Amino acid sequence: MAFRLDLNLDPHSTNHAHADFWLAELDGRRAQGLRYYINVIGGDSVWLYKPGEPGRAFGSVAECGADLVWDLLRGAAGEFGAQIGR
Repeated sequence: MAFRLDLNLDPHSTNHAHADFWLAELDGRRAQGLRYYINVIGGDSVWLYKPGEPGRAFGSVAECGADLVWDLLRGAAGEFGAQIGR
């Protein structure tokens, strides 16, 4: 299993800061799996996106603490386990 992270906190390079992460089984040297996109829109509004679903707003950056991050990771781990049958 692999945990991958694509982090870009420069809001000018992609129009918004983002942290993309995914859990995946290793397929050779590449990790293949469901990817989650956490974007900070307008410099303060935190959103989560998953392929095939509408975005979900979490509030301002100040409102999103460590508990939210752990909840996101736990949810992703649960979805990953269901995806691979574990």
